[in-house]
Amino acid sequence: RKTGGSSLVVCSAGEARQAKTFWSRLTHSPFLPLIDLPIRVLAARLSRTKMFVGNDSGPRHLAAAVGVRTVTLFGPEDPHEWHPYDRTNHPLCYVPDLPCRTSAGPGLPPRCGLEACQVESHRCMEEISAESVWAKMEALLAAPTPFSTEAGVR
Repeated sequence: RKTGGSSLVVCSAGEARQAKTFWSRLTHSPFLPLIDLPIRVLAARLSRTKMFVGNDSGPRHLAAAVGVRTVTLFGPEDPHEWHPYDRTNHPLCYVPDLPCRTSAGPGLPPRCGLEACQVESHRCMEEISAESVWAKMEALLAAPTPFSTEAGVR
């Protein structure tokens, strides 16, 4: 509402229930999730958006590949291993130095590696505040688009 924009929900069929709950808290418009789209269709839809906000996932990497800026929420995985993008157009949200993250081996970044959180009650995700995510989104919305036609680049 604040920016006058709209939102898409990208999810798998198994996530539709949680996505609908999220959507109902976000907006009062009809729930039209993008569920299990063919990759080319998803790429086309994402290419028409201003930004992708979500976890480190295939759709997030696809959004970056088609030139869309991203805000990525990292939980148990280390962003230095899975975030090869510049942080100006692709900032991330990450809670560093949690005791549950241990070394994955010599020279490798610390990671959780558990299928289900058993130690820290999902602090890696729970401590990422909505305010911090929104601040990164606002900064991206205020910045010039790196692929704008005004710059002569598309």
